[in-house]
Amino acid sequence: MGSSTILYFYKQSGDWDDAFAKACEFKKKPQDIQGSQDALELAKRTAQPLNN
Repeated sequence: MGSSTILYFYKQSGDWDDAFAKACEFKKKPQDIQGSQDALELAKRTAQPLNN
């Protein structure tokens, strides 16, 4: 899964947990695998400048 998918859903909801769940469902990937967790962390780091 890519961090851009998580960011897309985050821009819609403003909630990381919701965005992560929707992105995993959309991509049909489990939330508890390392790749999903890595994508979430990257999405949060990428969005940091947007939140300041």
